[in-house]
Amino acid sequence: MAPSRRGFIQFAAIGGFFTPLARTARAETAKVEARRFVTDPLTGLAIFGYDPVAYAIEGAARRGAEAYGARWSGSLWQFRNASNRAEFLKYPEVYAPRYGGYDPIAVARAAPRPGHPEVFAIFAGRLYLFGDAAARTAFLTAPQAAIARADAGWPALIQALPD
Repeated sequence: MAPSRRGFIQFAAIGGFFTPLARTARAETAKVEARRFVTDPLTGLAIFGYDPVAYAIEGAARRGAEAYGARWSGSLWQFRNASNRAEFLKYPEVYAPRYGGYDPIAVARAAPRPGHPEVFAIFAGRLYLFGDAAARTAFLTAPQAAIARADAGWPALIQALPD
């Protein structure tokens, strides 16, 4: 199944041989990737255990199940079923939330705020999570402008996120 391109939808209710230097660089890259996604501090689950594929396929925030977990980009993700897991692993960059699940309005202000997995929008086939309904409304008012501002701030912000 190819990734869904529904456009604009809104819902509310995230062994080889290496030199020591190369190993250090690889470890640093893994740390950056791992902290890139909002995770539940108690469970370590990306976007608090919600299934990132369900947003696109079902149009709803749905919790994943432990039996359908997978690691990607340094984070543990959960899915509602094996089909969603397989779809995510084929197209992770499509289904993973933009800005690692951080609220794009907050990212644009250089103030990272984890998005709530039940306050979301899908715009141009990508998932965005928001800290609250007001941020979602601000995004939906001018999504392309909000994305441009968040895109400009995200590279520096990701480096500043704590480990």
